[in-house]
Amino acid sequence: MIKILIGLGFVLFDFNISLNSSVIGIFPDLIGYLLIFWAAMQFSEKIERFSTLKIWSLISALFSAAVYVLNIIGLPLHRTISFSLEIIGILLELIVIRTIINCISDIEKYFDCKLGSLALSRCYTLVIVSDILVMSSRYIEYISLICLILHFIVSLVFLILFNRSRIRTESAFSTLRE
Repeated sequence: MIKILIGLGFVLFDFNISLNSSVIGIFPDLIGYLLIFWAAMQFSEKIERFSTLKIWSLISALFSAAVYVLNIIGLPLHRTISFSLEIIGILLELIVIRTIINCISDIEKYFDCKLGSLALSRCYTLVIVSDILVMSSRYIEYISLICLILHFIVSLVFLILFNRSRIRTESAFSTLRE
């Protein structure tokens, strides 16, 4: 589960360097999705929903790799295409996060315990809202900055909640091994 936590960190936080027409991601989503994929492979035999997570994280990794290459090359894309690629990337991110929450919910049912999936679901709603605010305010200078800060805070809270769930999940799995 630590791989999923680190992977989510890569996916939720985007830091880029722009060089002329090229954009280089310092923390590329691709790494995050691959970490999530590897973690899902470990758990897919125990909890079936992790198989779905494997598929979505692999699709997201392939999409992220393609976008990353396009950004490094600096291929001039029409504004509509660029915006569409960003929307697809956000949708894939949200699908992967929702699937992770569903995996935790399935673990709760399997072990009959509370791991915090309800709190994660509520925070997930805030992640969606903050993503929408960031995308819709991107050309309004000060509001865009406020929305980015809000998104950063919401993402950080989500990671903290996920870490709590991760710790509880690992203790649940360790009782299964005993």
